[in-house]
Amino acid sequence: MTPSASVFETVSNTLWILTPELFLLAVASVMMTLCAFVTWPRAVWATIAGSALLACLPILLITSNVTLPDYAASILNDPLAFWSRLGLLGTGLILTILAADRIEHAKSGEFFGSLLMIQTGVMLTASANDLALLFLGLELVSIPTYLLLFLGRRSDVEREAATKYFLLSLFSSAVLLFGMAYLYGLTGVSNLRAIGGLLSDPAALPGGSAGATLGIVALVFVVGGLGFRLASVPFHFYAPDVYQGTATILTALLSWIPKAVGVLALIRLVIGTLGFAPELRDPGIILGFVVAVGTLTVGNFLALAQTNLKRLMAYSSISHAGYLMVGLTAAFVDGSAGRQVTGVEAMLVYLGAYGVTTLGFFAGLLALTPPHPGRPTPANLPPPDAQGPVVIDDLAGLARSRPGVALGLAACLVSLAGLPPTLGFLGKFEVFAAAIAAGGRLESRAFVTLVAIAALNAAIGAYYYLRLIVAMYLRDPIRPSAADFDASTATPTPPVNLGACSMLTVCALASVFLGLAPNWLTGPSSSAALGVRTLPPPPPVVVTEDQPTLTRNVPVPSMPAPVAVSTPRSDETSVVATSADKEL
Repeated sequence: MTPSASVFETVSNTLWILTPELFLLAVASVMMTLCAFVTWPRAVWATIAGSALLACLPILLITSNVTLPDYAASILNDPLAFWSRLGLLGTGLILTILAADRIEHAKSGEFFGSLLMIQTGVMLTASANDLALLFLGLELVSIPTYLLLFLGRRSDVEREAATKYFLLSLFSSAVLLFGMAYLYGLTGVSNLRAIGGLLSDPAALPGGSAGATLGIVALVFVVGGLGFRLASVPFHFYAPDVYQGTATILTALLSWIPKAVGVLALIRLVIGTLGFAPELRDPGIILGFVVAVGTLTVGNFLALAQTNLKRLMAYSSISHAGYLMVGLTAAFVDGSAGRQVTGVEAMLVYLGAYGVTTLGFFAGLLALTPPHPGRPTPANLPPPDAQGPVVIDDLAGLARSRPGVALGLAACLVSLAGLPPTLGFLGKFEVFAAAIAAGGRLESRAFVTLVAIAALNAAIGAYYYLRLIVAMYLRDPIRPSAADFDASTATPTPPVNLGACSMLTVCALASVFLGLAPNWLTGPSSSAALGVRTLPPPPPVVVTEDQPTLTRNVPVPSMPAPVAVSTPRSDETSVVATSADKEL
């Protein structure tokens, strides 16, 4: 096959694999263009968005067997990309159903178009194999999120939350881009697999000890930039105010999408690239240890003092980022030991457990909140979110008035607390097991200490989650919620939100079923994790016409220093080819 034919095949296969993302992006663009000229009910826009997500499922299955060369393509079609994109389509559909009756008619086109763009960005991040494409995926998530937050602004608190998220997101993107620049300057390539191959051979990097120092700087900036999306310490302080100051449907989106894209970017950029460098193992473990302990402690202890439900879930989200950082810390040892990956698998299992249960909890809150009327709320009336549960006392006695919703919320809260037999227990078990296994490989007590701290924080987290269950089942109602009464008759008439109730049921059942049948989640997670830490064989290098095809031991197409390559000749001699002799 000629080089031009190989390039054409790579490009065509890349576009074919990216068909779901390109399709969602096209639909989102059409929706956001049409909404400037037509005014359709929000049900129409929600149906279009949901249909687009469903249409991507068969496309994803059809393209799952298409292969690409790791060192030439800008995306990967490995198990991590497939299973992540499949799960993201499912959660995107849940968010679409939850938002179907929560947006004004006039703003619904922009809302659902932005939601599809966010979905495109997070799916693109899951399969990215290039620094530029990875950053593009992250920004496709961030920029539409700004729009969604500003679409919902109504009060000064909402404007403050949107502005705070916007400014801090810009800062985190700059930090991440700075780390990527160091990484590119260190290796001279942007392909993630090629960077991993270079970092795995320290002798191939220029600068000696200076190169290792640059690698540490890149690691710190990359983890810091992605830490904003996970809401990990020290980039956590925006979460409580932003969660409290936005509509409940946007809080649900912020609790899941940024964390999902942050974890996928960490796996691709940190574990699947920087994790191959032997010199970065110990700095990575130290950095992960410090961030994990700080995030767990801050999130759980500050959550104890919260009475507002959204602020409570914000600090809860921070603590869950700490457990993910425990998995990241263990993953550095997985790679250096060259054994079966457990750290990455634990991160994926925990991320799936967190996504299902968190979306289920917010679906329960939305089931107790009156739907948006579809028109702008008069200034003298509270917004619909203010008529639903706001503080813990609003859930008191819920098991009597809404037993089905209370049961679904209880299942999700038990899972968030990490109690058996739910999915949350499986996630925490995987994280703890990965950390203990990492400590055994290094014969270090540091990981035992990390697990002990995480277990203590898990007990604290269980307390404030169970406090909500106690309020629902063991306390009398303190005051009636506005959602439970008809103002015209002053009689209890609990509204039935079919979309939110159905999603609460799905998430609650999934949290219990997957906890009892863990292979449904651990199997795909293990398959996805195994490919992250395995470098494929180096690619062949095509040289000039008077020389045969050579294979080089360094897995990149070009190197700044001469590389010795032995080639059989008729006179059984060898020649030394430099990088200049082997220009493609």
